[in-house]
Amino acid sequence: MKKILLSLLILAGWATTGFGAYRPYRPETPSRQYGDRKILVFLYKTGGVSDWDVVKQYYGNDYNRYYSEMLNEEGWQHTPWESNVQIPGYWNGNAWVKTYTTRVKPFASVRDYFIENSMGKYNPQFDVYGPVTIPDETFRAGDDAVVAECYNQLKSQFDIGDYDTDDDGIVDYVIFSRIGGSNGYNTTLNVELGGKSVRKAAAVDAYFQGDFCHEFGHYLGFMDLYNPDPKGDMTDLPGSYCLMGTGNANHPNGTPPYLTTMERYYMGWLDEFKTIDKSGTYTLGPLSSNDAYVIKTSNEGEFFIIEYRPFERWDRYIHACGLIVYHVDQSRRVIDGITALDWWKTKKCINVNSRNYMLYTVVHDNADDGTWTFPGKNNVKDLALSDGDGNYIGVTLKDMGFGGDKAWFRAEIEYSVYGRVLDVSGKPMEGIAVSLTTSDGQQFSTNSDASGNYKFPLDDSVAGSSVNVSVSLPGYMPVSESLEISSIATRYDIVLRQRGEGVPHNMQKYDESGSSTTFRFSGQYGGTAAMLYTASDIYNAGLVGAKLTSISFFAGYGNNRGYVSNIYAVVYFDNEPVLVKDVTRSYSPTEWVSVDVSSDGIVLPYGKKVYIGFAMKANCPADSGWWPSVTAYKGSQNNGGGYFVNDIVGGEINSWSSSTYEYAITATAVAAPAAVTPSDFGIAWIEFADDGNLYAHPAAGKTVADELWDDSSETLWKCTLVYTDGTSEDIWFDLTPYL
Repeated sequence: MKKILLSLLILAGWATTGFGAYRPYRPETPSRQYGDRKILVFLYKTGGVSDWDVVKQYYGNDYNRYYSEMLNEEGWQHTPWESNVQIPGYWNGNAWVKTYTTRVKPFASVRDYFIENSMGKYNPQFDVYGPVTIPDETFRAGDDAVVAECYNQLKSQFDIGDYDTDDDGIVDYVIFSRIGGSNGYNTTLNVELGGKSVRKAAAVDAYFQGDFCHEFGHYLGFMDLYNPDPKGDMTDLPGSYCLMGTGNANHPNGTPPYLTTMERYYMGWLDEFKTIDKSGTYTLGPLSSNDAYVIKTSNEGEFFIIEYRPFERWDRYIHACGLIVYHVDQSRRVIDGITALDWWKTKKCINVNSRNYMLYTVVHDNADDGTWTFPGKNNVKDLALSDGDGNYIGVTLKDMGFGGDKAWFRAEIEYSVYGRVLDVSGKPMEGIAVSLTTSDGQQFSTNSDASGNYKFPLDDSVAGSSVNVSVSLPGYMPVSESLEISSIATRYDIVLRQRGEGVPHNMQKYDESGSSTTFRFSGQYGGTAAMLYTASDIYNAGLVGAKLTSISFFAGYGNNRGYVSNIYAVVYFDNEPVLVKDVTRSYSPTEWVSVDVSSDGIVLPYGKKVYIGFAMKANCPADSGWWPSVTAYKGSQNNGGGYFVNDIVGGEINSWSSSTYEYAITATAVAAPAAVTPSDFGIAWIEFADDGNLYAHPAAGKTVADELWDDSSETLWKCTLVYTDGTSEDIWFDLTPYL
């Protein structure tokens, strides 16, 4: 029989088995990202901006021809500028430099770029009109005025309806480029052109392919993926390897890199990822072939992507060739009050937050020059993967290397079941014996350490099977849990409850799967935000008489003109405050606040509404205009998760206002302990119930398959309990005392 202890783990050699399909989150891909699409492009000039000399020199100032060819011509190679460029590269640790001292000649157009990167699924055609000259006052009036003026001067040359490809009355997209300008941004317009509305547009005032592809990428649905460092330098990860990072500036701004695997998937141009869940050696083709691997973590939605990036075509000017490892976080990890997944759903720049936590980044060996490939500048061939909290996920990449059209690496995978042993208050418990039983009956045990941590290293034979984790400690309720091994590292935290001790109950009304926002009140001097548990909620959850032990919430500033002078955790029964606890010292506008109220004696009542939340007080002049705010989630309805009152902090409330938002507020209450029965002590027994019937109960941890009753005696009843594990036992009940 095969053992599963890590000491006997055998690595498979040079195998490419052990991967299946994986589909992380991506938005629903609109039809505009597929097929043949026409894009409207306006060129214009203003009096205060001069011509581009390089275009004038090589194109005779024919900007329309230049733009049309640069955007559309297959294999376009007519760039009219010269540049001396040095590209550092590292081949398995040996440094070398590519030097280009000739005219920079790209090999393809913007249209070619998107056709190639979409694997032929998207074929844009850029129709260029102009340039026209518009008055300076029109330019200063704003983007709506500029686009309207361009249309009015050029409308005789085209049918605006050709650019409403889904015939919904809205032009798909408009690009307007100012000759000699330097802007690059996407914008929202509100202008009517020939009976059609224009809502999405971009100002791309550049003759560089990189900038154009980056801004056009926003129209397709990409968000910005760069991360400014504290000095404001836009060269941070994921850098030159990513169009929506800083790759649009490659060579310089002339040759954008291939779209990364995640960018292709996000656009619907790659349908799924191959996952690695077995130890072995793997090979990779270039990114240009849509080849990549994913390694999942135990945190759902958090994973790693591995690509191979040689110097070829669009990747000729990335900082270094080799293997690239990305860390992607689309999990429930909370950053600035919302989950990582919500950042992907709602934010325009997912890598910019107060924690400087990157939800899409390149894992690297700290090379300081942007050469973040493996083996790379420092010849690093081994990499242990850790999640966003710094925890090792059980996977080490080894012997990384590449050559020509192939890269390779070895994955050493340590399957494990791990977690912490805690008491009901969340404190770690040391020295607790934890047992694990595999589906084929093998049993192992370990003890929790001083931090309550335990771990069972396993081999990959457990993948897709189940194991049972159990704890049996005198004086405590036994724990037995079946776990499906669906990821490399499976976490299970064990909470031990003393016999007769109450059960913790999580109180939460908001649904974090909805889109998040920051909701602000109109009270100038403060306000109170709460979730509501009605009398029926309390009763139905069995929480009448339960003790409130903790309150957690996420709150923020309203604007920069004021500040929080005090913040309180509050509890109201109906409209009367029963807890107003100052937690100002614990408050941060970018983190959850957790408050221990176990010693405050708050017992949930019968027949009253219970409001639980926080109150914020401002200390500012009357005309400063300060409003408290709270992270909130908007769903189809409010389930009692959003109630507020303005300007009242800790006082009696006449009436609460219901919001359409559900606030990020949670609490924990410990219900009154249930009666202790013989089952809790490992004893099967028979109950003579109030309804006059006898009921057999197994010992804790046992599951009954059948009950066989023997009533041959009028007073002494026997029941044989047959268990699902194949064992059985006889129990008796004497009716004599009840006759």
